[in-house]
Amino acid sequence: LMVGEAYERHELTSVEAPAQRYRDELEQWSERYWNHPLAPTWDRSRLWSRFPALPSRTRQFAETWIDGINDLGAGAPADSVELRKLIGDR
Repeated sequence: LMVGEAYERHELTSVEAPAQRYRDELEQWSERYWNHPLAPTWDRSRLWSRFPALPSRTRQFAETWIDGINDLGAGAPADSVELRKLIGDR
Protein backbone atom coordinates (compact mmCIF):
# COMPACT_ATOMS: atom_id res chain seq x y z
CA LEU A 1 0.00 0.00 0.00
CA MET A 2 2.70 2.46 0.98
CA VAL A 3 4.74 1.66 -2.13
CA GLY A 4 1.59 2.12 -4.23
CA GLU A 5 1.01 5.49 -2.59
CA ALA A 6 4.58 6.56 -3.36
CA TYR A 7 4.14 5.34 -6.92
CA GLU A 8 1.09 7.56 -7.30
CA ARG A 9 2.77 10.56 -5.66
CA HIS A 10 5.46 10.34 -8.32
CA GLU A 11 2.71 10.28 -10.97
CA LEU A 12 3.77 6.93 -12.39
CA THR A 13 1.04 5.47 -14.56
CA SER A 14 1.87 1.98 -15.80
CA VAL A 15 -0.18 0.44 -12.97
CA GLU A 16 -3.67 1.78 -12.45
CA ALA A 17 -4.65 2.80 -8.88
CA PRO A 18 -2.17 0.56 -7.02
CA ALA A 19 -2.78 2.23 -3.67
CA GLN A 20 -6.53 1.61 -3.78
CA ARG A 21 -5.99 -1.99 -4.82
CA TYR A 22 -3.76 -2.68 -1.81
CA ARG A 23 -6.00 -0.65 0.51
CA ASP A 24 -8.92 -2.87 -0.56
CA GLU A 25 -6.87 -6.04 -0.07
CA LEU A 26 -5.75 -4.95 3.39
CA GLU A 27 -9.36 -4.18 4.32
CA GLN A 28 -10.46 -7.63 3.12
CA TRP A 29 -7.65 -9.26 5.10
CA SER A 30 -8.70 -7.35 8.23
CA GLU A 31 -12.32 -8.43 7.78
CA ARG A 32 -11.25 -12.08 7.47
CA TYR A 33 -9.08 -11.73 10.58
CA TRP A 34 -11.87 -10.23 12.69
CA ASN A 35 -14.41 -12.76 11.42
CA HIS A 36 -12.22 -15.65 12.52
CA PRO A 37 -13.52 -17.20 15.74
CA LEU A 38 -10.11 -17.11 17.46
CA ALA A 39 -9.25 -13.48 16.70
CA PRO A 40 -7.79 -11.77 18.67
CA THR A 41 -7.19 -14.48 21.27
CA TRP A 42 -5.41 -17.14 19.24
CA ASP A 43 -2.47 -18.97 20.75
CA ARG A 44 0.62 -17.43 19.20
CA SER A 45 2.92 -19.86 20.99
CA ARG A 46 1.64 -22.61 18.67
CA LEU A 47 2.52 -20.44 15.68
CA TRP A 48 6.05 -19.77 16.90
CA SER A 49 6.62 -23.43 17.81
CA ARG A 50 6.10 -24.29 14.14
CA PHE A 51 8.89 -21.89 13.11
CA PRO A 52 11.70 -22.36 15.64
CA ALA A 53 14.38 -21.00 13.30
CA LEU A 54 12.51 -17.76 12.62
CA PRO A 55 14.78 -14.80 13.36
CA SER A 56 13.85 -12.98 16.55
CA ARG A 57 13.50 -9.66 14.69
CA THR A 58 10.97 -11.22 12.32
CA ARG A 59 9.03 -12.68 15.21
CA GLN A 60 9.08 -9.33 17.03
CA PHE A 61 7.82 -7.58 13.89
CA ALA A 62 4.95 -10.06 13.56
CA GLU A 63 4.10 -9.78 17.27
CA THR A 64 4.04 -5.98 17.04
CA TRP A 65 1.86 -6.17 13.90
CA ILE A 66 -0.59 -8.55 15.59
CA ASP A 67 -0.71 -6.39 18.73
CA GLY A 68 -1.31 -3.32 16.56
CA ILE A 69 -4.15 -5.01 14.70
CA ASN A 70 -5.68 -6.18 17.96
CA ASP A 71 -5.37 -2.71 19.51
CA LEU A 72 -6.94 -1.17 16.43
CA GLY A 73 -9.91 -3.48 16.59
CA ALA A 74 -12.01 -3.72 13.47
CA GLY A 75 -10.70 -0.32 12.32
CA ALA A 76 -8.85 0.29 9.08
CA PRO A 77 -5.23 -0.89 9.32
CA ALA A 78 -4.39 1.16 6.21
CA ASP A 79 -5.04 4.35 8.19
CA SER A 80 -3.13 3.38 11.35
CA VAL A 81 -0.19 5.70 11.99
CA GLU A 82 1.41 3.08 14.25
CA LEU A 83 1.15 0.25 11.72
CA ARG A 84 2.44 2.47 8.93
CA LYS A 85 5.41 3.41 11.10
CA LEU A 86 6.04 -0.26 11.86
CA ILE A 87 6.06 -1.09 8.15
CA GLY A 88 8.18 1.93 7.29
CA ASP A 89 10.74 1.07 9.98
CA ARG A 90 10.92 -2.54 8.82
